[in-house]
Amino acid sequence: MPPEPAEREAMRVAYLLNTYPAPSGTFIRREIEALEEIDVTVTRFAVRRFAGLLVEPADIRDAGRTHYLLEGNLAGLFVAALRELFTNPAGIGRALPAWRTLLRNARGGFVRHVAYLMQAAALRQAATRLDVRHVHAHFSNNAAAVAMLSALLGGPRFSFTAHGPDEFVEAPRLSFPLKIEQAAFVVAISDYCRNLLAGLAGNDEAAAKIHIARCGIDLSQFGVAPPIEAENQTLVCVGRLCPQ
Repeated sequence: MPPEPAEREAMRVAYLLNTYPAPSGTFIRREIEALEEIDVTVTRFAVRRFAGLLVEPADIRDAGRTHYLLEGNLAGLFVAALRELFTNPAGIGRALPAWRTLLRNARGGFVRHVAYLMQAAALRQAATRLDVRHVHAHFSNNAAAVAMLSALLGGPRFSFTAHGPDEFVEAPRLSFPLKIEQAAFVVAISDYCRNLLAGLAGNDEAAAKIHIARCGIDLSQFGVAPPIEAENQTLVCVGRLCPQ
């Protein structure tokens, strides 16, 4: 059941993605819009902008109200990191062990992981200013790492959605046990995805945090196709043009 109006008024959440909005992420935009329809305030964060051309009006609109942590904000990241270092040493102390685990498991990428910590500082400070109570990251890679580090710095709790299949190709490099342990909950898009995550969780208590929320579409936006004639031999296959 949806929360009562008084409860919904206090629900301020943030969504964090590596790239948002993007033409291939309409299901994420619809998820955000569904939350807003029940009066949840959603603030959009992303690491960077989509490099191509946005043509969907809703994507263009969302690009204009998304906070970008890295792109065009290098000076802001340094200021946020310095502010965190001098005003939140306890938070830095909590986040550093997890940060070292991320770096070790990734087997490289020191500069990239320093950027994660800086983004986490900026996210924590922005979440405090905006009174964000929860951060949800889509995909279990860098967005989930930044959300986790932000929470350890003292920011709002976090969760993430894992999709696959590329996220599971070299799963140890993404530190799944650590992210699942630290998350308030984890979302899988299918039974198969949940089983993979449960196997990576490390223990039954962590695996119990994993829930299934399947990706869907709004059928009301599509017309009903006419009946197919028995002699029709036309076949159409639709797929993404990507290695996966």
